[in-house]
This record gives sequence, C-alpha cells and structure tokens, in this order.
Amino acid sequence: MIKICSVCKEAKDLKDFSKHRRDRFQSRCKQCASKLNKIWRQENPDRVKKTYKNWSEKNRDCVRKHQLKKYGLSNDDYNKMFEVQNGKCAICNKTSEKKLSVDHCHDSGKIRGLLCDRCNHGLGNFKENINFMFKAIEYLECHRKV
Repeated sequence: MIKICSVCKEAKDLKDFSKHRRDRFQSRCKQCASKLNKIWRQENPDRVKKTYKNWSEKNRDCVRKHQLKKYGLSNDDYNKMFEVQNGKCAICNKTSEKKLSVDHCHDSGKIRGLLCDRCNHGLGNFKENINFMFKAIEYLECHRKV
C-alpha cells in the first residue's frame, strides 16, 4: 500500500511510516519525522532535558517496582542504595539518564549495588568471571598506545 507524506509529499510504502494509535499511520514518513524531531530537539534543549529527566524518574520507578519484587528489596532499601551512591554507578561513578540496575551475584543472590546498563552488561558479558576480566586488562595493557 502507498501513502503520501504530508511533509515531503512523496508517495511511499506504508513500511516507511510509523504506526499511530489504533493501527493508523503517521501522516509524515519516518525520514521526515526524524529530521523534524532533530530540529525540534536542537531548538528546545531545555524542554528535551526536562522530558528526559521526567522520563528517567518515571522509568526508574517502574524498574524499581520490578526489581524490588525480584530481589526482595523495599523501596527504602533501593533509595538508600541510590543515595549512598549519589545516584551514580558503583563502577564507573557516572550518572545515567536511564535507570540504575540492581546488581547481584548470580551464585549467592547477594545484592552488590546499583550499576548503569553499560557496566552491568560488561559484568554479564564477562560472566562475572574475574579471570576473564584480568585477561581483558592484560590484553588492553599489552595493546595500549604509549
């Protein structure tokens, strides 16, 4: 099926349009929507920052509910961990616009702290194996540019 974009006026296949509510398609194609969204974000940095902050707080609440149930944490426990870490990842010490994940030992189930996605995935990719991590450090040191 073909649809005409309301912005570029080109006839395009439906796959080039995002779906809207109730299985209707957006009036502008994905390419035009992307360009217009980029321009809007550049012209409205304060609103973008506020939106991401609000989204992050809401997302953290949803994630927190799931993780509280999964790991048997209370809301106060999570908040205390978050405050102790100053809202930063326990490994890289950076704040994240996304949620901080509850990190736990897969063998004992013990909760270790809160991590950003990148650090949490890094540990998972190394299968929490310290020997693999030391080998990775050796590898990086061996190939370090001086």
